[in-house]
Amino acid sequence: MWRQRETTMNVKKLMMAGLLFTGMTMSALSAAAQPEVRMASKVLPGWDLVYYSQIGPQPTWEYVAVGENRKAWTKKITLSAFRGEARLTPRNYMNSVIQLAALNCEGYGASNYEEFIEAGFPAAGWVSVCGKNKGSGQGEIMWFKVIRGPQDFNVARFAWRVGPYDVNAPPWNVEMLKESVMFMKTFTVCVMNEKGDNCGKTFSRKMPMRAVKEKLKSGQLK
Repeated sequence: MWRQRETTMNVKKLMMAGLLFTGMTMSALSAAAQPEVRMASKVLPGWDLVYYSQIGPQPTWEYVAVGENRKAWTKKITLSAFRGEARLTPRNYMNSVIQLAALNCEGYGASNYEEFIEAGFPAAGWVSVCGKNKGSGQGEIMWFKVIRGPQDFNVARFAWRVGPYDVNAPPWNVEMLKESVMFMKTFTVCVMNEKGDNCGKTFSRKMPMRAVKEKLKSGQLK
């Protein structure tokens, strides 16, 4: 079940991570219509936007728990939209993540990724463990969910930072599992209408940009 990077992981505990994908939905979209599809997510209360960047066509948002910062955090959400990269596949993206993590971690493992359909589009998810990040000196547990739309490749990562650990026995806990699952259920894509949005009140791609504008205006983001 696991790709190995110096270790084999505890399968029984990770099976709970399958809850990540219970919120998947199916919808029929005409391939000929090629609608504009954008990332949609809802960051729940208790999070603070601490970073935003746009390198070329790729915007990235980072959120940490209120009271934490970009360097000192215990949990972090990262959202990225690879605009114009619809040819990128979930499998290829996962392979690139594994290669990078294997270089940056002392002890690394990743679950087999699970493929499914999200809002009518190909999607996948997996969980990665890093026994000790060489940069921070801390261990990390990361949930990934990716969705390939007709124009963009969309990525959500929910990372927990813990003390260094043996990746044969990741330090799971109920809070970690529940919160990660809850967020990943909100990460989806939506088909834009003529007015530019049809995601409703629950999902809106405008939500992250409103937060960015407010932070820039107040000087909290550079």
